[in-house]
Amino acid sequence: MGSLRKASGSLLEKRRAVSATFALTVRELTVAGFASRYTIANELNRRKVPTPRGGRWHYTTVVRMLTHLGMDKPAYGAGAGAANRRAALVRAQTLVPIIRQLQSSGCVTLRAMAQELNARGIPAARGGKWHPTSVDRLLRRLARLAATPKPSKNIFSRPGAPRASIPNHR
Repeated sequence: MGSLRKASGSLLEKRRAVSATFALTVRELTVAGFASRYTIANELNRRKVPTPRGGRWHYTTVVRMLTHLGMDKPAYGAGAGAANRRAALVRAQTLVPIIRQLQSSGCVTLRAMAQELNARGIPAARGGKWHPTSVDRLLRRLARLAATPKPSKNIFSRPGAPRASIPNHR
């Protein structure tokens, strides 16, 4: 019969050190916007974070470590779109100061905001150009986060301008 061996003290210490380094790095990466397991694995390899067995980080290794450490619960919903939702949230939060600056400088229409974002060279979600629809989606996402005031339904009104009252005709 084969004998069961206990892990040596140095091996346990190494595994604990790898787990601690992994957990710290993954927390940093998720705050920075790295949401998918693939991008986390690539970034861990780029940072030369050691793996439990001394190899390279792969998607499955990241999943295994997250499960082992109890960090595998998705914070932004479950399913295939969770990583995309998390990335969109992080992207939206980084654009808050720019959007507020645009709104305070007088860009109130979606088209004007899209043109100004393109003029500043700020890429849209997939690296392309901004369109009024993509600005509207960004503003709606920020409104859900309560990071900025909800977008006005009347995109042609100036901020602070009095609203015309319409009498009720029955």
